[in-house]
Amino acid sequence: MSRRVFSTRTDWLRAGIIALATTLLLLAGQGQRQSTAEDFKDLVAKVPSGANTIVVLNMEKVRNSRMGAREGWSKSLAQAHADGLFVAPPQATRFVLASQLDFEFVEPLWEAAVVETGAPVTVEEVVLSRGGVLDTLEGRTAAALSNDTYVVQLGPQLLCGMGPANRQVVLQWMRQLSAGQSTLSPYLAKAGSFSDTAGTEIILAADLAGALAPQRVENYLGAHADLLKQAKVEPKAVADLLAGIQGIRLGIRIAEQPTARLAVDFNRAVSLPPEFVKQLLLTVLGDAGVMIDDLNQWTPQVSGTEASLSGTFTKNGLRRVTTLISSPAPSMETKEREASPSDSKNMGKATLARFQAVTGLFDDLKQDWRDMKSLAHGAVYFDKYARKIEQMPILNVDPEMLDYSQFVAEQMRAASGAVRTMGVRGGVRESQVTAPDAGVYSSGYGYGGYRYGAYGSYGGYYSPREQARDIGAERRRIQAQEKGVMAGNVSNVRDEVIAATNDIRRKMTQKYQMEF
Repeated sequence: MSRRVFSTRTDWLRAGIIALATTLLLLAGQGQRQSTAEDFKDLVAKVPSGANTIVVLNMEKVRNSRMGAREGWSKSLAQAHADGLFVAPPQATRFVLASQLDFEFVEPLWEAAVVETGAPVTVEEVVLSRGGVLDTLEGRTAAALSNDTYVVQLGPQLLCGMGPANRQVVLQWMRQLSAGQSTLSPYLAKAGSFSDTAGTEIILAADLAGALAPQRVENYLGAHADLLKQAKVEPKAVADLLAGIQGIRLGIRIAEQPTARLAVDFNRAVSLPPEFVKQLLLTVLGDAGVMIDDLNQWTPQVSGTEASLSGTFTKNGLRRVTTLISSPAPSMETKEREASPSDSKNMGKATLARFQAVTGLFDDLKQDWRDMKSLAHGAVYFDKYARKIEQMPILNVDPEMLDYSQFVAEQMRAASGAVRTMGVRGGVRESQVTAPDAGVYSSGYGYGGYRYGAYGSYGGYYSPREQARDIGAERRRIQAQEKGVMAGNVSNVRDEVIAATNDIRRKMTQKYQMEF
């Protein structure tokens, strides 16, 4: 089935995952503070009304976790941020991100953040660092920034922001805050409270109530009839369950290694076998292009109105989750990056750091090049990683390295585009496949030319079974052709990146006399 056709049938769950992408982390200062029992409850209460996705991160606990101590995060999250492991800039302590998503097109109408910094920071400082125009909203200092976001001062160590920079919408948000009217749906409010009540460091949730059209459920299940048949489950039971989906949430604990639980909530008791629920969820994630291999090893469970998977994340898996909630705004530059661009040693270090970060992301995607199925299942990450590269700091980085970085980002998008093009073009071609009406005598000429009939090469009775067989064969031929074209395009992309990487490594090693 084509990627494009599939996406229109599974927006409901793909949206619950990739809609967690959010924006605006414009922070400065660094330090430690003591949290109170209602810290995150207070932050969550400040997001704009109408949000249907939310992300909560407690970076203090991440820094001080056993994994954080082992990886050196307690000293600095800068490298983890550069490597794409965490969306939060290293200066953040706690933040909540939210968005109002259009589930039909899987695009946010707006994205907002409420961010606490470890030390006081002002909007004026943000403008000096990021560029923008100062403003005042409801008596609060604000600014329209150059990256199409609005940032507003809520307190000495508290900023909020929204993108796109629609002043009227941001002003309405500030008025809601002044009047105490900014509220979340009960589902998201409960999910957001788990950081306070359960100590979960990272929480992602999407309110999906009413987002799933019954016809889409039927279309999707019809396309995966073999899965239902193999599990011996009734299609109607599955359809009725999915039609009542309430939301999806992911909680991640950062201990010795990241442990997590992915839960899907319904409006009725789940009576399906846990293993079938797992296979269905993995199938949806794979077809949506956001599959994470770690999930294959997770344990499924069904309890009441909840179906869940639980297990551990590898470093690669954690990076993929956090990449889905990537921010377009990098952190403010730290002191170690403020050296003069003419200083060759400092430029060499900054250039090497950029090279390692870019090649690290590219290497992380190598498992997705191994076959067409893997590529399709991870297609979304190519776009996300490209965006991550484009957000990396540019201060003191060699211009040739910046060109290389941009080239890699463009090639990642080209690989993702090859998958999408295969789906769209293949879907159009498959939709045009027809055959003579079943149940009639045919002269032997069908949709693809001369057809050998049931009574020899001169035609014969064209049965419904023959009709279905021939249409299916032609569609499979189209799929194979499109996959072949995609494989060639993607292979060229990969080879070009590898060649460019070898070339830039040689040039930079010779120029800065350090091993790249």
